[in-house]
Amino acid sequence: MRKNETIKEIPRYQRYAGRPLLTEIFKEETTNKDKRNKEIYNAHMKFGYTLKEIAYYLGIHYTTVSKVIKEVG
Repeated sequence: MRKNETIKEIPRYQRYAGRPLLTEIFKEETTNKDKRNKEIYNAHMKFGYTLKEIAYYLGIHYTTVSKVIKEVG
């Protein structure tokens, strides 16, 4: 369980209020899939972005994001 997930009374948007924007996480266009995959993993696991949010931003399907997270994790 993520550290920020422990207190359920705090709304999700408040638990991750200080997180970087996806534009900051993916600021460098990269052809390196390993680097992109690590950024996807961090966006979800460290900063709490949903699979759908990450997928929409990157223009890929959310199941692709899910597979990347399983592979990296």
